[in-house]
Amino acid sequence: MKKLILASLLIVTAGLAAQGHAALFDDKEARKKILELEATTTTQHQAAQADLATLKKTQQVIEQRLAEIEAITKGQGLLDMQNQIEGLKQEVAKLKGELELASHNVNLTQQRQKDLYGDADARLRKLEQGQPGANASANPNPVAVVEAPLASVAAPAAPVTAAPVASTPEPAKNSQEYQLLELAQFGHR
Repeated sequence: MKKLILASLLIVTAGLAAQGHAALFDDKEARKKILELEATTTTQHQAAQADLATLKKTQQVIEQRLAEIEAITKGQGLLDMQNQIEGLKQEVAKLKGELELASHNVNLTQQRQKDLYGDADARLRKLEQGQPGANASANPNPVAVVEAPLASVAAPAAPVTAAPVASTPEPAKNSQEYQLLELAQFGHR
């Protein structure tokens, strides 16, 4: 029995020693695996970081290009608006020039009408007051004196019954003087 105990103790001791040796071997293997796994993980992590850095650089480049495109687009819109504004400014300047010209023409026309009216009025007053001389004695009616030149303009072949005023040229039918004379005659009738 002693042998049996001793043999069993030896077997148990050998089993424990073998098991201890296996446990030591397993720890080394596990440590190797852990180190390999850690190295693989570190390598993958570094590769992932490198890929992430590349993606960040690509993203920055894309964002920069997008900002440039937006600036160009906004700049084009601003350029179009600037061109429209310049066109409108030119049109306003042109219209202002035309307005000034039209205003000047109106002022000239009004002044000419005033001058013509004043001249016609002065002539009519002279005719109404009667001028001493051949014209006043030949025709005492001033309206007839005015109508006679007009009649000769209307019918040049008809004989003139009264002598026209020497200093007054015959006005054309489309002139303002003629129109004023007609208005003056209409007012005397």
